[in-house]
Amino acid sequence: MKPYYEHAGITIYHGDCREVLPTLPKVDLVLTDPPFSEKTHAGARSGDIRHQTKPIDFPSAEVEFIRKVFELCAPSRWLITFLDWHHALPLELDPPKGLEFIRLGVWLKENPMPQMTGDRPATGWESLALLHGSSSKHWNGGGSAAVWLCGTSRYGYFGPSFHPTAKPLTIG
Repeated sequence: MKPYYEHAGITIYHGDCREVLPTLPKVDLVLTDPPFSEKTHAGARSGDIRHQTKPIDFPSAEVEFIRKVFELCAPSRWLITFLDWHHALPLELDPPKGLEFIRLGVWLKENPMPQMTGDRPATGWESLALLHGSSSKHWNGGGSAAVWLCGTSRYGYFGPSFHPTAKPLTIG
């Protein structure tokens, strides 16, 4: 696997963690954005809000898939992942093998995508789960809150993005 970026002892790989992680020794951080649920995507694409009346099913096949993928990350020190908010609780109650659920954080979007249907407010935040794989934890942010307030990279601050779920460069 060829590095995406290398400088001053920092190496960044970009790709599917199921392909990248098996080729590497222990890593310090895995930052990932697994696919959000069909329920989330269905609500984002239409004005049909009937999906919101169904109870959340724990554990779902989506959570089990995420848990299995995250188990690949267990040798890493930190796993930080954007994820559907309703996937966070099952991961906290039953974390992937080799990982400890540390905190649920939030990215508050300064310039969220508007709700195009106009039938409800736009989503102005995304959840981030912070998990750790070793017994010795050190967070470079000290004791700061797990809240990031920044704009989206989709449009605005950095111009248009060519990725439908671009994340801000300032989170990290």
